[in-house]
Amino acid sequence: MIFVSAAAAPKRPNVLLLVAGGEIPGPGILRFSRAYAACPSSAPGRAAILGGRFPHAAPCGEPSLQSELKRAGYSAACMGEWGCGPAAGDRAAAIGFLRAGIPSSFCLCLALDSDAAPVLEALDRTGLAGDTIVVLTSLRGPAAGGPRDESARVPLALRYPRRIPGGRVLEFLVSGVDLAPTLLGLCGLETPRAMQGRDLSDLLLNGQGDPPESIYAEGGLHTEGEWRMVVRGLDKLVVSAQLQPTHLFNLGQDPEELVNLVSEPFERRKRDEMLALLRRWMLRTGDRLPRRLGVR
Repeated sequence: MIFVSAAAAPKRPNVLLLVAGGEIPGPGILRFSRAYAACPSSAPGRAAILGGRFPHAAPCGEPSLQSELKRAGYSAACMGEWGCGPAAGDRAAAIGFLRAGIPSSFCLCLALDSDAAPVLEALDRTGLAGDTIVVLTSLRGPAAGGPRDESARVPLALRYPRRIPGGRVLEFLVSGVDLAPTLLGLCGLETPRAMQGRDLSDLLLNGQGDPPESIYAEGGLHTEGEWRMVVRGLDKLVVSAQLQPTHLFNLGQDPEELVNLVSEPFERRKRDEMLALLRRWMLRTGDRLPRRLGVR
């Protein structure tokens, strides 16, 4: 368990980031219907959330959500299994942190395999819930770590009573790597250049800016079945480690991904466009998968 108390700073919203089961109680909840894990496996997916970087870009270490908020004067605790070293702290420790009486703005990042309801109840008892950004998401386990939506698509909800009206469902694409930059933006801080996610705070606060056009994801890390995926609108392309397209779906017409269109001649143009988009994502994020595997 890591505790850091920083010098006093101007009051900013508190942050409670939960990777756990359950629901955020009460009204004013903002839900995201098209959220994807950066990697649908527990350890690398959780590390990507905290670091705002894809697994191929070494998501552990600094900068991270926690490190940037510490620099801004937050008291911070990072507990649970984040995929960046051994587990540190548990639900009871998180509740103790909230009960301790924190003098400055706080950031609590907690990754659990259980229900987060007791932690949220402890937050409500502090009287700080109105000034706290709560994010609740979860990841599928390693056994279900493939590119299908039943594995890669994840629940995501946010509550920030002071600034963001709830009771809405947002249907634009969002990735786990976007959470750290967005939370920093909601706290009035800039995104470090090393983070690869997008700051969606203006979109959430003011409706300004264009929603993300696409998301990128990866999985099967360090195995023969390693893959990459891009989703644009309702189209989804999956490629092998050799960047050969293996699956193409239209999620609007085929939400259960039953009809693979990758070999259909009439979808060749779309497949090529999606492959070009995936390659742009690889270039932007420094993903050298074929080179790492020795593929020419």
